[in-house]
Parts: sequence; C-alpha cells; structure tokens
Amino acid sequence: MEVDTQQSDPFAIPVRLMDPPKQIFVERAPSLSERQIKAVEIYPAGNGSWGAIFLLDNSGRITLSNLSNSNRGRTMVIFVGTEKASRQVIDLEVDAPVSDGLLPIPRGLTYAEAIALKKCFPPLHPERRRR
Repeated sequence: MEVDTQQSDPFAIPVRLMDPPKQIFVERAPSLSERQIKAVEIYPAGNGSWGAIFLLDNSGRITLSNLSNSNRGRTMVIFVGTEKASRQVIDLEVDAPVSDGLLPIPRGLTYAEAIALKKCFPPLHPERRRR
C-alpha cells in the first residue's frame, strides 16, 4: 500500500479494516495503551479466536468515555503486539457512550495472545480462595 507522504497527514497511518474491508487512516499515537489496563478477562469466542474484556484505570476510563462520546459512528481499531511488531485484532464501531471503563474485544485474539494477556494483567474476576 502506497501513501503520498506529501499529501497525507503526518500524524495518521493507513490501515485496512477487516470487516467490511476498506482503508482508513488512524492516529499514529494510541488513545489508550496497556499502561491504562488494570485487569483482563479472557474467554473463547465462537469463531475459534479469543476475546477479552479490559478494565481500565481511572485515566483510561475517562479517555474511553471521552472517545466514545465524541466519536460515535467512527471506528476504533485495536492493535495487540510487542514493541517490535503489532497486529490489528479487530475494528469496532463506536455506537454508544462507555463510562464504566470496560473495553470489550469480542473476538480476534490468538491463543498465544490470550495467554500473554493473562500473564501480563491480573484477572478481572479473581477466583475466590477456598478456606
């Protein structure tokens, strides 16, 4: 994919959406990051991939609330990866305000990504210890 760098926004990068397939531009700097995740719940999705629900800290909750209020009808693109490489997991249409700080990714994670997320973040619903 070629982009005319003289005519494109230096703060945006082209991304091809998966469903429906189309090309859009997204901001280079993420609006939310892993630093704002307090906990995660991983679950199997119906299509063989994995899903997750992220609980964001107060800063992430406020950011998500602002994004979901001011960008209704737009697309939020979720990337998962390391410092060296990342992969687009899913694109979500912002259709309602989110004020509870919970960011769902209903599908698209690989098993390895799901396991890595479980290792990096505490569980959203920790299992109770039996006495």
